[in-house]
Amino acid sequence: MVDVVLESTLKCPNCGYQKAETMPTDSCLYFYECESCHVVLKPQQYTADGRRTPFKRNLRPWPI
Repeated sequence: MVDVVLESTLKCPNCGYQKAETMPTDSCLYFYECESCHVVLKPQQYTADGRRTPFKRNLRPWPI
């Protein structure tokens, strides 16, 4: 059986702030607000080289 890793370090692409977070198991995380600069982040679906990424781990700024 594959172990599921729920701990993830999120890095804000706007200010570089990093924080270890535990991903929720009972809901989806669509948006995340950086605690440092308060930019709202949303998940990316692809990496820079075009591969699909885990939905909740790769965040980018979301314009409000």
